[in-house]
Amino acid sequence: MSPEATRRRRRETVVHERQTYRRRRHRDAARLLAVLGTVLFAVPLLWERAGAEGGAVAMSSAIIYLFSAWAALIAISFWLGVTARHWEQDETGSTPNQDAETG
Repeated sequence: MSPEATRRRRRETVVHERQTYRRRRHRDAARLLAVLGTVLFAVPLLWERAGAEGGAVAMSSAIIYLFSAWAALIAISFWLGVTARHWEQDETGSTPNQDAETG
């Protein structure tokens, strides 16, 4: 193989369709959602207790933080689920419920 052909081959990159790339990134996001939830729920463990001197965080603030993080995780997982269902409809041309009824 000539050096020029080798250089040309190295320059060629694998190009995926835009939709395929986005699906993979959303799958990665769904997998990382559990890790994100663990990190968000562990953050209050690093805060100082309210009985300590200085910039301590009150328990009510910690509870509000935890419920906010929980609601955000629910919203993100809902969004990922809706987009996944949308892609499934695009690929098959029907909804999953229609396939189950006819199958």
